[in-house]
Amino acid sequence: MSWTGGTLCCRLLFLDMPKEIYVLGQGSSCPKTSKRGWVYRIEYAPNNAKTPFLLYETVANDAMRGKFSAEHLLCSDWNNHIKYTKSEWLIPLLKRMVAGEHVDKTEILTAYQFNYGHQSKLRV
Repeated sequence: MSWTGGTLCCRLLFLDMPKEIYVLGQGSSCPKTSKRGWVYRIEYAPNNAKTPFLLYETVANDAMRGKFSAEHLLCSDWNNHIKYTKSEWLIPLLKRMVAGEHVDKTEILTAYQFNYGHQSKLRV
């Protein structure tokens, strides 16, 4: 699976950008000794039923972003994205979503707060 596995917008704005977006994880593949590296972010848009997760990868002036389902995030191609954003806590919730269980915004944001010790930021 690649960026084409979801709805990919490369160097373009989301024309249908959700109004309510929460940051679930952010990190970098950059070693501490280097000044450059890829920055990764996972966000959650609870009102996007089919593709509630937004993934970002950026380096310098280049960026890729896309909207993905829980099923897409569980593909092995996204393991590094989850690892670099320190979002392993999200995996059990994604598995439940793929199994057909209803996992709502409150449960995801409560799990975030439990893991990080603070509330997720609402990105505007």
